[in-house]
Amino acid sequence: MESTTATIRRRSRVVPASTVAEVLRDAAARLGLAIDGDTLVLPIGDVAVRVIPTGASDGSAFVAQWRWEVTSATTAVNVPEPGTSRVELRAESAAGPTRLEVIHRGVAAPHAVLVGLLWDYLLERVVDGQAGPYPWVEVFERMAAEAAARAEAARRRRESREARLWGGTPPSDRLRQLAANTIMLSNMDRPLLDALAEATPEQQRAVARWATWRACAVAGLAGVDWITAALAALDRGEPLPPPFDDADRAWQRLFSDRRIRHTVVTTPDGTPNVSQQALAFPTITQATNDDPLAAAVDALAAAMYAYGPALRDLAADCRSAFPTLQHPAAGST
Repeated sequence: MESTTATIRRRSRVVPASTVAEVLRDAAARLGLAIDGDTLVLPIGDVAVRVIPTGASDGSAFVAQWRWEVTSATTAVNVPEPGTSRVELRAESAAGPTRLEVIHRGVAAPHAVLVGLLWDYLLERVVDGQAGPYPWVEVFERMAAEAAARAEAARRRRESREARLWGGTPPSDRLRQLAANTIMLSNMDRPLLDALAEATPEQQRAVARWATWRACAVAGLAGVDWITAALAALDRGEPLPPPFDDADRAWQRLFSDRRIRHTVVTTPDGTPNVSQQALAFPTITQATNDDPLAAAVDALAAAMYAYGPALRDLAADCRSAFPTLQHPAAGST
C-alpha cells in the first residue's frame, strides 16, 4: 500500500513508434540497464536501482518494481528509500505524435525530484539513441579509487602510529582490546607480551602469580604476615583475605604498617624516587583479574616497574621459569 507521502512521477518524450516498440520489447538495451539474472540494474555509484519486471511483456507496456540497494559493503551511503515503487512504460498516441510515457508510482516525496531527473536522463538516451556507459560511471569510479587510496593511506598512518606506540608491529586484536597495561609492557618487552598473548589461560594465570610473588619479594612485602596470607590465597585460587576486600583499607594498612620498609626506584620510564612498595603492592589484586591474560600483563608490568633498572633480570627469569614464553608463536602480532 502506498503511503500518504508517496507521489507519482510522470515523464514522456516524443519518439518514433518503432522506437517505442523497441523500448517496450527490450527495456534493458534501449535504456542502458545491466542484466542481472531476471532483473535489470541501473548503477549509481555505491547504490543502484534494481528494476524487477513483473510478468512477461506483450509489447504494449513494460511494468516493473523499482528498488534501491547498496552495492558496496564499505560505503556509508544510505539508499534513498528502503521500499519498492512501481514503474510502467507505455506508448501514448491518443493525441498527436507517438510518445514514450513513464508512470512511476509510489515514489517517496523527498526523492521525487531525484527520480524525475533520472527518468529525464534515461528518456533522453532513448531520444538521442545513446549507447555506452552512463556519464557518471567514470566519475564514481574515480571517486571510489580516490576514497580507497585515502583509506589505505589512513590505514598505513594508523599502523605506523601503533608501531611507535607499541614498540613494534601493530598488536593483535586481542591485545588491542585488552583492558590491561599492554602498552606499558610492550614498551618494556614486546616479545614477552606477544608470548604471553599466545600462552594458555593456565600459563597466563601462573605467570600472574609468579610475577606477584617476585614483585612483593623485591619490595620486601612477601615476609609481612597479612600480605603472605594474600599471596597464599592467590596460589590456592581463593578470594583474597581482608584487608584486600577493600582497596582503600588495604592501602592504608600498607602505609601504616611499621614493619614494611620504604625503598625507592627509578622506573623504566625514567621517573626517579618512586616507592617500590607502591609499585609492587597492586600486583596482588591485579593477579585476580577474571581475564587471565589481563592478570598476567598487569602483574608482570607492575613487577617490572618495581624492579626498576633491574627489569631485564626479571624478564629473563620469567622466560626461564616459563620456557614457552621464550619463543612467541609466529603471527602473534
